[in-house]
Amino acid sequence: MADKTTRERAVGAEGLTADGDGGPWLGDAIHFFLSAKRAGGRSARTVDDYRKKLELFQRWIAGRLGGDDAVEVPYTDIGADEVEAYVVYLRDGRTMADSCSIGRLHMRSLKQQRAECSERYQSAQANV
Repeated sequence: MADKTTRERAVGAEGLTADGDGGPWLGDAIHFFLSAKRAGGRSARTVDDYRKKLELFQRWIAGRLGGDDAVEVPYTDIGADEVEAYVVYLRDGRTMADSCSIGRLHMRSLKQQRAECSERYQSAQANV
């Protein structure tokens, strides 16, 4: 059997369980990430900034993968190509032109969420 991708391994990791509708959902992963940041002692303002930036990404990716009416997307449907497309969107779109700092904050939030989920997955795998 071929090695699983990072997205496939995330299913079943602590806090990210699949459901009958194709989850885990990105909103669940964001909630998990924000909870971990609060538990880690981040300030309420920092956590709120992360939430705002990640919710913008969530809306963008849901529209991209699920259509105009979509508000959620399975976490396992998001890969490097989608994140790269979001970087291009931020770099070339109006959001980045309005404020470069917004784009940097978006990217910092995405990178931290990805790292946190990866760490939690590796920890869960070590305990199996």
